[in-house]
Amino acid sequence: MRKGGNPAKQQLKAPAEKESGPTQQKRVNSAGTEAKPRTLRILSRSLSMRAAVLATLIFATLYSVTVVETTADTPVYVAQIIQYQLKGASASPALLWEFGHFLWRPVAYGLWRVMHPALSFWSGDDAGLEITAIFFGINFVVGMGLTLLLLLLSFSLGLQTPQAVAITTAFMLFSTILRYVHSGMSYNLGFMLQIGALWLIANGLRPDRPRSTLAFLGGVALALSCAVWFPYILSVPSVLLAAWFVTPQERNLEDNLQTRIRGLLIATSATAVVGLSMLAFGIWINHLSSYDLLKQWIVSSAHGVIPENRLVRLPTGIARSFLFFGEQGVALKRFVLGDPYAPTHFTDLLPALWKVGVVFGTLAVIGIALARYSWRGLAVLLCAFVPTIAFAVLLFETSEPARYEPVYPALLIAVAAILSLGRRVMVYERVLVCFAIIMAAVNLTAFTWTLRSTNTKVVERAQLVHDHAAPHGVAYILSFRDPLSTFLQRSPFSPLNRPGALPLYNVIEPGNKNVITWRQDAGCRGLRAWNDGGEIWVSDRLIAERPEPGWEWVEMDDRRVHWGDVRDYFRQFAQDEHIGTDDGFFRVVADAQNRQQLEKICAGSEY
Repeated sequence: MRKGGNPAKQQLKAPAEKESGPTQQKRVNSAGTEAKPRTLRILSRSLSMRAAVLATLIFATLYSVTVVETTADTPVYVAQIIQYQLKGASASPALLWEFGHFLWRPVAYGLWRVMHPALSFWSGDDAGLEITAIFFGINFVVGMGLTLLLLLLSFSLGLQTPQAVAITTAFMLFSTILRYVHSGMSYNLGFMLQIGALWLIANGLRPDRPRSTLAFLGGVALALSCAVWFPYILSVPSVLLAAWFVTPQERNLEDNLQTRIRGLLIATSATAVVGLSMLAFGIWINHLSSYDLLKQWIVSSAHGVIPENRLVRLPTGIARSFLFFGEQGVALKRFVLGDPYAPTHFTDLLPALWKVGVVFGTLAVIGIALARYSWRGLAVLLCAFVPTIAFAVLLFETSEPARYEPVYPALLIAVAAILSLGRRVMVYERVLVCFAIIMAAVNLTAFTWTLRSTNTKVVERAQLVHDHAAPHGVAYILSFRDPLSTFLQRSPFSPLNRPGALPLYNVIEPGNKNVITWRQDAGCRGLRAWNDGGEIWVSDRLIAERPEPGWEWVEMDDRRVHWGDVRDYFRQFAQDEHIGTDDGFFRVVADAQNRQQLEKICAGSEY
């Protein structure tokens, strides 16, 4: 790629050496690239170290001042690891080796086996607490590593120190990053591996010092990113394309093109071989002896998610990937679906609409800038964005913000391309700066303040359930949006959050295939509680005439279930005791009539 010229006409720039002043004389090394005097190399190295320290401090500060929004599926992973350990040789390998997150549980399980002797002194030999802490510890290390890799890649893309630190901080402020750095989910690890892969492959293709080993390791990192979360396979072509584009081209070297093609083939081959090897291992260890079993293993990783209105959910899903929404997305959903229980006016939508507008407006500006000045950056971004959106809309679901994290490496390339264009495109840079400021204000306010406010009433409800339903009983709540469920998601190390301490059961999970069998599933869960010697407690909300707006129920969110269905189902059971006040629980009478009714429901002979 040529140096000099009109900066507005340059595409993605290769790593460039910066001079300290206009009179600094440049030297040229044997590969034909400009080299800095020794004193400047030392100064540059010192500045890079200072930037690394600053970025590390920024991450440590962000991690310490922000709190958990949700642990998502972390409790499920913990329970599966414990179940695998307890069953020993008879345990199903699928408890650990799941297709969608193939290496995630095994890594945590292996670390737990090694660290259990030390952790047992802290946890009181509580396996669930230890594994949860390990998951959180992994993501803390991942967050630190991701911060440094973002900074390193930003320098490699030719950004100056202030720009590199700013772009690193901005990416770490993304709502999805902050959401899952305090969890046991694998999304951020996949992002870190892809950023590392991009840096390795791009440096492995450099004509001055081509290194096949770096290209090979980059391919391995790409395969590992898919192994911790499969949808990262969608952005593999984008990472490879970016590595090709950001590598400097010296037109005077005849063998440069062949060298770069060979390096890219090595990276691609390593990705394919390692990825297929892990797939073969998964087939072997799970004893998948037929195509149908393989298909079932793959499909089961979706956990039954089949939401409706995917296109309607798409705008807020993308926007939530960058900005914290909280409950504001519910208002949009109610407005679109015409919820009769919570009529929504246009003014109620403004807190969510302006965020959607800001995100899509910024993405549009990025697209326009790339279309005008950097077709290579646009190609990299589209190569990741299009398949990710298509996968979410056609095969998966669109509301979960993590679905769009595979686009982040390409987005970094796009933003770096814009920042490297110079003063002639300052308007685009200003838009990016404004977006970063808005994002920092919204997300820091949410993750440092809003999410800290724990309602005392919620804790009281949790204590009621703990005292009456644990350890063998069950407490029915409406869904994961009930404040009780939210409390547990935000308090992973609370004594009320130990395995079996708070036996909550979410009756409805909108968008899941199990919605069609929710009655039967709820009936069987109640019978199991009675058979284990426990009691059945039901939230007062489940028998209310109509849902309160604060309960976040959205009528027609899933057309297979309506509020009247839920209300009538739980009103049929006789009750004999009530705990709490106006938002408490009632106990289902353990008599012959209720048992007979539950047995019919569980057997599927009713409804």
